Amino acid sequence: LDARIAENRAINNHLEQIAQVIFRSWFVDFEPFGGVIPDDWREGVIADTCSSIFNGGTPRRNEPTFWEGTIPWLTSGEVRQAIIVKPDSCISEAGLKGSSAKWVPSLSTVVALYGATAGQVSMVATPLTTNQAITALVPKESCTYYNYLVMQNAVSQLENNAIGSAQQNISKAIVEKTACLIPADTVLAEFDKLVSPFFNDWIQNLFESSHLAALRDTLLPRLMSGDLSVADVDAK
Repeated sequence: LDARIAENRAINNHLEQIAQVIFRSWFVDFEPFGGVIPDDWREGVIADTCSSIFNGGTPRRNEPTFWEGTIPWLTSGEVRQAIIVKPDSCISEAGLKGSSAKWVPSLSTVVALYGATAGQVSMVATPLTTNQAITALVPKESCTYYNYLVMQNAVSQLENNAIGSAQQNISKAIVEKTACLIPADTVLAEFDKLVSPFFNDWIQNLFESSHLAALRDTLLPRLMSGDLSVADVDAK
């Protein structure tokens, strides 16, 4: 199981590198366009390629019915992985209704605003909610992977904009004003179509690794305690 998880990690690193190389080829070096920016492109900000941008919220900690539900809830400290498939915490439907938490659609980009992860960027593989220390960028049609790769390449810029001595933080306004090129809609659609298989495989491998890790963590204590033997596993 560990070998397969390691293999998936190596494959995903390769898939990420391929997507980054294609992004730089198209939108930094402009190789498919003769090495120059096409005339119908313009300068803009990431908000121009999003259908909505918002922060989340945290249900009251002193209200037990708001917690331990089935709604995935992401904290800014978890915005360390390139793609997130499963947050550590869940809230209830009552917690969602009783707070500023909002549903973030799958394949949206999220940016951490506070603390050690301020400026870090992830993509969410499934619908989830977040705390207020995260800004969610919901992409316009055909901007899904473009948005994510733009923000991934802006991490250093975002980190440099973080302020505060006790706790580093950036604002939603800083995130949505991240500078980027606005290519023609046809180019964005073609790019998303080109790189989507790499992201699909990447996400599928992450889900498989998550399942395998859960299986490993279930089997290992039983094997070590003698409740289950290797012979039993082989037989099944």
